[in-house]
Amino acid sequence: MKRMMTIVLCMSILTGCGWVYEIGVNGEESGSTTDMTEAGNEVETFQFVNETGEPFGTEQLAGGYWVANFIFANCPSVCPLMTPNMLSLQDEMIAADVPVTFISFTVDPERDTPEILQAYGRNVGADLDSWHFLTGYDEAEISEFALDSFLSVVQPSEDDIIHPTYFFLIDPDGLIIRKYDGLTTNQDAIIADLKETIQ
Repeated sequence: MKRMMTIVLCMSILTGCGWVYEIGVNGEESGSTTDMTEAGNEVETFQFVNETGEPFGTEQLAGGYWVANFIFANCPSVCPLMTPNMLSLQDEMIAADVPVTFISFTVDPERDTPEILQAYGRNVGADLDSWHFLTGYDEAEISEFALDSFLSVVQPSEDDIIHPTYFFLIDPDGLIIRKYDGLTTNQDAIIADLKETIQ
């Protein structure tokens, strides 16, 4: 099944980046939440570097819920929509005292140094105690990691980088159990699902 998904995703690249960025446009029609509990998709063990330059990975996340997405600081298209949406989720979870960590993997590790990511996080208003921006790998590594762990394509294209527009919820065992539309403007269903699942 995983091999088939990989083939489909790779073939889709040939149609350009539009298919990736249209995922969230019709979020209200297709549903902003996808239950992936039965898929048994596990995030592979990793250790990268966070926005303070410290090692950060599955060891630090073990035993807790976390929400992950893929972004980059110079993103000209979807990240300016996704990052505020992630911030909104973080604010809601902090207000409700829901114990969840937020992780943003950069897909532009050559330019997105820890210093750049820390400035990015601060500029968008992220609480860096529970939202970490990760780098410390090369383009090939993040592409392989995204495909193997999240069944998602990360691929440079002209003036942009193709990457998923989903938010992924990972449980304390490292399994991806939800996939949320990261571009939807109405986050009520996502917020409700996070609260119900984690608490």
